[in-house]
Amino acid sequence: MLADIVRMARGLLFDPKGASMRHREGSRLHSHQRAGMSLIELAVVLAVVSILLAVALPRSRGWSANFNVKDAARAISDSFALARAEAIRTGSNHIVAINGTLGAVNPVEVANDGAPGAGNCLIDAGETVHLMEPVANVTWGTTASLANGAPAPDDAGGSPGTIQDGWSFTDAGGTNAAQWVLFQADGLPRLFTPVGCVIGPAGGGGGAIYVTNGERDYAIVLGSLGTTRIHLWTGSSWRQ
Repeated sequence: MLADIVRMARGLLFDPKGASMRHREGSRLHSHQRAGMSLIELAVVLAVVSILLAVALPRSRGWSANFNVKDAARAISDSFALARAEAIRTGSNHIVAINGTLGAVNPVEVANDGAPGAGNCLIDAGETVHLMEPVANVTWGTTASLANGAPAPDDAGGSPGTIQDGWSFTDAGGTNAAQWVLFQADGLPRLFTPVGCVIGPAGGGGGAIYVTNGERDYAIVLGSLGTTRIHLWTGSSWRQ
């Protein structure tokens, strides 16, 4: 970026016609005069570069932050898709755990919990098959000045009161907020309660995950059939 700015500044200053005139006149000037002119030009270039950097850098930081939160939303959606695909492929239960729950140590982890009836609904050593590491300046939930806890379209989660925290899923009982969901071999999401590994009915695992960078809110909605949709808060509503 800095090299592009320098070339831009030099382009503003360097006029081929003027350069030719300076070249012809330069033969009659002393070397110290030519050096003085070069130093002046350099000072002007540096001044222009400083101004351009002052304008460009804040904007580039904003672009980077917005890219990060969008990338995080896509990564969460991909985690749901991977868990579903692996559950279908292997026939084993696959858990998606959010925010370091169930023994996970990363913001999002996908784990193979074993064959139905053999798992414990926790993430044990060696079970993780995919993880999402922390993303700079991205947090769970929504921003008060943006979505402010408003549920995204088709968010079937039974815990809308925890959208501000970043999720609307519940446990198998449907009353307690949960930060996890499970896929079985049919590819359908299910709610579950870790204590006793109680797994809810097929297709009952709909809900959503919410992330924000303070300027943009995203919702990753998991439907009852296991498909996902990403929504962006546009100022007055969610838009896919």
